[in-house]
Amino acid sequence: MNNCFKLTFDEELTDFQKLLVVKFHAYSQGFAINAVDLESFWVKFGLPRPINNVSFQQILDEMSHCERMSLQDTKSEKQYGPCTEEKGYLPSLMVNLYQQALNDTLGSLTGYLKKGNLTNEINDIAESLFQKLISLNIWISIPLMHEIMDTGGLTFELSQICKPNSNFYPQGLLLRNYIRTYQFYGLEKGLDFSCRDKTCIQEALYTSCVFIKGICGYTSLCGFLNDATYMAQNSQHVLYAITAFMLVRFHNSYLYRLEIANAPLNVNKPAESRSMIDHTTQMKFFLFDPNLVPYLVRIDMPHKGENDLHFNIRTADNKNLKEDHIPIEYNIEHVENTLEGVKEGIMSLCPNLIDWSNSTRDDDEQILSDMKLLLAFDLVSQDYLAGIKDEEHLEVLSSLFGKSFDSQADALFETYCYFNKFDKNK
Repeated sequence: MNNCFKLTFDEELTDFQKLLVVKFHAYSQGFAINAVDLESFWVKFGLPRPINNVSFQQILDEMSHCERMSLQDTKSEKQYGPCTEEKGYLPSLMVNLYQQALNDTLGSLTGYLKKGNLTNEINDIAESLFQKLISLNIWISIPLMHEIMDTGGLTFELSQICKPNSNFYPQGLLLRNYIRTYQFYGLEKGLDFSCRDKTCIQEALYTSCVFIKGICGYTSLCGFLNDATYMAQNSQHVLYAITAFMLVRFHNSYLYRLEIANAPLNVNKPAESRSMIDHTTQMKFFLFDPNLVPYLVRIDMPHKGENDLHFNIRTADNKNLKEDHIPIEYNIEHVENTLEGVKEGIMSLCPNLIDWSNSTRDDDEQILSDMKLLLAFDLVSQDYLAGIKDEEHLEVLSSLFGKSFDSQADALFETYCYFNKFDKNK
């Protein structure tokens, strides 16, 4: 294999789109696929068709036999390869495939949770999330472990950290078992799960669904952070540093909400003069750490008083923990472009992870308060599912909700409506 084939496009491709085509090249070298599979991938990832009159069978034949490839769009032409240098792209494409599959399943979960009744659909959703999480964790860890092995420092502990979530199994199993148990119980007893006067199983399962969704979200996020290093040319070390920080500091966490700024950084103003109004915060992660402590993690661009790319971290209680300006070392120009690959990947493949609005500081407070409310909601839910009533848990939920509840059923229903924005009078 020493020849090169060319694909031409009549529009400008993004860096992420170019990377996907290169990944398909590597994939065709490692797996036996047919033209139907390739076309399915192409459509699934929303790639434009080449204009140089080639069929997907021809593209596949060229990809399978050529060592190099050249991509030409309306802006430029660039050659990639040899494919032996692209071995890291194979697990990278598998990560993207599972991220997209998880995104679709998360959309189904969100839609299901708004229906307000317990049906067999949730069985399929829970099983799908469980299986895809297993695969995604494995594929994300492969390139990370290879990087560590190249330095000769791979240990069992590091191999576990390379998997964003090593505790997804018990969480996924818990959700599956809850669903199967109560569906069986309902079928045997003839209960109508859609009627809250008879049971609050749907409401009580809500928090378990949120936390399994949080595992999916955090795992996908770590995959995007690491995957962006393939697009980065001279900023790989910055993205590796961000990925390593998230994997080590927040290993086994649950993503509650992810925000991508809907306005770009104001690059027309020098860093030393920038403030919040210049959109210096480009990404926010609201997450629960492994101990279920609510955190807000911000990635901020250099601004007035802080010349580094940096993290800002806080919990729901400012007095408990607040870490400002944790620097992320870099020695490159245009650091403001560092996160573009991460954002493009998420927007392309996992829009169900994103909240597009820019939250203010007041919004941040409300979101963190909601996270604390969710934890109290979860405790009452677990009590209800276990068939017990803990008055202290009910009092904590009442306090955070701002309404006194004597009944678990009422507490579960009203809190569930709050999180789902239901009109409880309907």
